[in-house]
Amino acid sequence: MGVPSRLGDRLVGHTYQLVGVQSGKNLSATASGDSALSIADTPETLTDTKKQAWKFTQIDQSDTERPGLKAYVITNTDCKVLVAKDGTNAFSDESVEDAKSDPAARWIFDTCVLSSCYRPVWREFSFRKSGRF
Repeated sequence: MGVPSRLGDRLVGHTYQLVGVQSGKNLSATASGDSALSIADTPETLTDTKKQAWKFTQIDQSDTERPGLKAYVITNTDCKVLVAKDGTNAFSDESVEDAKSDPAARWIFDTCVLSSCYRPVWREFSFRKSGRF
């Protein structure tokens, strides 16, 4: 994703589109195969715009092994929580507060790529599932 890593501190309380660096396409809440998500072109209608809008709610990490990580619950415009279950993505009807304690709904804001995880990469970020560390 081509957004400065400094954005991690400013994600909360705003709505964003997530755009792939290589593809230039947006993450969309449109089902594709067994996933609730797909990659789509820039929206041309209000309906498509809403499918590509995401809101971030930060999860307190102070009592975890890695308190410096920034973790979020991600919701779409219908207030559905994005979760990773059974090897794919889905939407849950759970509340954001309940989702904060649901490992399937915890997304980690990461400013490193695998080859450079020990130094910050200021031009890119990704979201990873918390269980993959």
